Amino acid sequence: MFAELPLPSLNADLLRQVREICRVALGTALGAPHGPVHLNCPFREPFFDASGQANELDQTILKNLKPVESVECRPEKSFNLPERTLVLAGPRNWADPASEMEAVLQISQRFGFPILADGSNPLRYHPESGNTVIIHYDRIARTDVWQDLQPEAVILWGEPPTSKTLRAKLAELDVPGYLVSSGKQGINPVFGNIEWVGSSMKAFFDRVDSKGGQFAERWTEVDRHMEEALQRGLGESHPIFEGDVHRLLSGVLPAGSPVFYASSLAIRDAEWFMPRGQQGLQPFSQRGANGIDGTVSLARGVAAGTGRPAYLVTGDLAFLHDSGGLAGAGKDNPGLFVILINNQGGGIFEFLPIARQAEAFEKLYATPQAVDIGSLVGAHGGVHQICDTTDDLAGAMDNWDGKGLAVAEVPIDRKTSKELHRRYLVMEN
Repeated sequence: MFAELPLPSLNADLLRQVREICRVALGTALGAPHGPVHLNCPFREPFFDASGQANELDQTILKNLKPVESVECRPEKSFNLPERTLVLAGPRNWADPASEMEAVLQISQRFGFPILADGSNPLRYHPESGNTVIIHYDRIARTDVWQDLQPEAVILWGEPPTSKTLRAKLAELDVPGYLVSSGKQGINPVFGNIEWVGSSMKAFFDRVDSKGGQFAERWTEVDRHMEEALQRGLGESHPIFEGDVHRLLSGVLPAGSPVFYASSLAIRDAEWFMPRGQQGLQPFSQRGANGIDGTVSLARGVAAGTGRPAYLVTGDLAFLHDSGGLAGAGKDNPGLFVILINNQGGGIFEFLPIARQAEAFEKLYATPQAVDIGSLVGAHGGVHQICDTTDDLAGAMDNWDGKGLAVAEVPIDRKTSKELHRRYLVMEN
């Protein structure tokens, strides 16, 4: 939604107009479905009267306003779901009520539905997530074992999972789906028969009926074998790459920490490599709406909004694209710790066919930037450290006091990283 407010005035008609615009804007931002809101607020000079005091608002203008309400579930419907039903837990806002996550776990445990949890979904780090939370679904979808694990229906909780491979496989099946989201009702990542069923998983759960079965157990067994294979693979000697960083983070991030994954490769690596955890992390992402715009600024906003030191996992291009967002970061409390994976350009573009055209690719797609990160961070009052190993990164994180700006720069060879990604994204179980 976008609206332009009138110039400030105590005129009753104009005040009611402002009230109505703000009421609709609040409903658009917080109701169901909801989305971004932009209000322009013009001012006429001088901004204050001669006394320098702002005029008080007549409180009667707010009479009869009601709280924003959301549609929890369609009360007249019940949902009879097949045994082979998947729950897709995509990126979610960290502020989801605990009852919503509990409802997702209950629907999984009661009916035997596996939960495919994105790296930026809090269920992947929920202390009581149990064995029904699946994390290697992207690898599973890349192998022949997918044929034995295909679903007959899907429940989408929030935004679609990041995995393009999974979405493509589900699109081929054309299975019915049920979208539980307070956001856009038209989300349909699998191009199937997707029905919006409300904004509350708890309300939806109360109307689900199913015979249930062993579907989650079959997924869990394959997922466990995939994890063991990945552990063995990563245990072999290899140059440091993004997957190593994410595996480390799962063990060293403080419990309950807000962690923001930048768009592009960072959010995908979180999905591919962040293991199931018990530390109750609060994950954030903004994939799909803004791309890499405002990455640093939003990460600082996460720290300010949660009141806790925040962690940003980002590539060098996303970081530099919002370098202006570093202004004043050196004095932030709580602060921001940046894990800057510097692969000298757009690492995700290495997976495109254009990457084979070296000269054009480097100039037009990879776009490496000759920026001294240490000098840039220092100019904004931050602390910078080069971390050539995961031990270096763990030490830098352990020494941070949670205030100001700290940037741990991890140099990655982009070409080597591409080959390691390809090696570890298809793991035989």
